[in-house]
Formats: sequence, C-alpha cells, structure tokens
Amino acid sequence: MIEEAIKKIVVGKNLSVEEAEKVFLEILENKVSGVLIASFLIGLKMKGEKEEEILGASLVAREKAEKINVREGLLGVDTEEPVVDTCGTGGSGVEKFNISTAVAFVVSSANIKVVKHGNRAISSSSGSADVLEALGIDINASKEVMEEAIKKLGIGFLYAPLYHKAFKSVASIRKEIGVRTIFNIVGPLCNPALPDYQLLGVSGRDLLYKMVRVLKRLGLKRAFVVFGDKVKDEVSIMGRTEVAFLDKRKINKFNIFPSHFGLKRCKLKDIEAKTVQDSAKIIMDIFDGKRGPCRDIVLANASCCFYLLGKVANFREGVELASQLIDSGKVKDKYIKFRDFLEKNKT
Repeated sequence: MIEEAIKKIVVGKNLSVEEAEKVFLEILENKVSGVLIASFLIGLKMKGEKEEEILGASLVAREKAEKINVREGLLGVDTEEPVVDTCGTGGSGVEKFNISTAVAFVVSSANIKVVKHGNRAISSSSGSADVLEALGIDINASKEVMEEAIKKLGIGFLYAPLYHKAFKSVASIRKEIGVRTIFNIVGPLCNPALPDYQLLGVSGRDLLYKMVRVLKRLGLKRAFVVFGDKVKDEVSIMGRTEVAFLDKRKINKFNIFPSHFGLKRCKLKDIEAKTVQDSAKIIMDIFDGKRGPCRDIVLANASCCFYLLGKVANFREGVELASQLIDSGKVKDKYIKFRDFLEKNKT
C-alpha cells in the first residue's frame, strides 16, 4: 500500500482515512523498508498533512499503544471521572520552561484526574520527560505502578517510548530525516489513557482546525486547541491566543487575551529557560509560591483546563482557583506525593 500512497502524495493527492490506516499499519508493523518510510514521510510533509491522514495515523497509533486503565477505581468499578491531558505538539522553536508540565500538577491538585503523555525534547532543550526526570520523577515507572498512582493520586505521566513500542521501528529513520513529520503531530492524539478532555497547543496556526476536527472524530468531549502569540503551543500572556474549541461535538473559534484572565502581559524573555535545570527550577519556584510571568502563564493555561471541565464560569475565576491551589501548598504537595510514590514503588 505504501508504494501506491507515495505515488498519490507526490502529485498532491490526499489519502483517505482508510488508506492512511493501511500505510501506518504497514509502517508500525515493520513491513516496509526504511527508504519507503522516509520517502512517504517527506512526501506527506511536503504536500501537507490533512485531517484524514492525521486521523488514520492516530487510529493506528492508538490501536498499537500499550493500553492503560485509568477509569477503573480502586475497587474495580469504572468511574465517570473526566481524564485530562495537557500535552501539545511541541516544535515551537521557543526556549521556554515546561509550562504544560507545571499545569498538570496544578489541575490535578483540584481533584481532577490528569494523565500527561509526553516524550523527551525534540526541538527544544527540555521536553516533559526531561524536566520531570530533573524534578526526581521516575518517568520509567512500570505501567502497573503508574496506573496505581493515577488511581490513588489522580496524576500520572505516560512516557511515550514505554507505551508506543511500535514507534521504535521508525525512530532511527525519523532521526536521520532530521525534520518534523506526521509522527510529531500524532503524538498528542494517541495518549494511551484515552482522555476525554484536552488542552492541546499546536506549533502552527494551520494545525488549529485540523487537530480540533481530529479530536472530535476521536470522540473527545471537550478540548481547546490553542496557538498563542510568541509561545505558539501554549496559551499566551504575550498577546492573542487563537482557540479552536470542541464542545460536545460543536466547534467554535475565538480569541483570548491576557486581560480575559486579569493578568499582565509579559515578554518572551520573561519565561525563557535555556536548560532543563532552568526549567525545573522555574517550576519549583512556582510551586513554592513565587510570583511573576512564569506563574502567570501557568495560571492562564490551568484556567483554560478548569473552564473546559466546567469548574469555573470564566477565565478570571480559573486564575483565582489556580492561585489558591498554589498558595495553599496543594500543588507542591501533589508533586511531592507523586514523586515519592513512584520512588517507593521503584522496581
């Protein structure tokens, strides 16, 4: 199938969902050569990945992923609790601290089940896995231990290579190609916990509607897909953030500004982190109550999560809730409990 797909995409034709599924099944089952895989990925990138192609790839990635059960309570009874992810596409090219990682702890401290899905850095100095490791979190914890952490503490991190072993067959090819491909776009769409709520930042404006429509077709209940001024794949407090809002099968688009959160504008240099150690320090400073632009951008992103979940009526209320959680020590306590639980259960 991949040969036929390459012939189509090099002349600018798009693949159907079914065609994309067949190709990605061949790729992830290691049934085609590296040369063909590289040709396909580059051809797809040059043509531009379309909604159907992203959906087809995502469906196969989800099917091949190591499953994790996060909706079953401690007594073996399924719960109706919402499950949230704050993972984005990355690729912003901006040296900023790991905002979405800090947000995960803030949101979880409000008794919301957060299952973050992520990897090491690709285009920046620090990915979510890198900074969590620097914070003392065992990102290589077994699936069973992470399941228990999610059930007991309401937070978990799914390190992508542990749950997407089929991706290993293309890892070296992606590295040799040296450019971002559809696999980078698919990453946030194949969380093995299958979240029903998501705050998803994208690295390009062109991905806003593609991604929100794919999330709709994947069955998510509510989601914000965001593209923020200067920071790209986060909600921005530097200027406008464009939002594609999935709300129970309906999609709306609107813009939000720092004033909607009651926050001051800042400059990009105010949230920069050159190294993973810088990023970890900024996050710990926020958890310790330090005020400033870094805290503010976390408050804005957490506020959007609270709004999605119906915990607040507007973004200012979301900022107030996030502030209370940090200042009360609940966020730092959540981080400590998660870190210590994984350390205690290390194998």
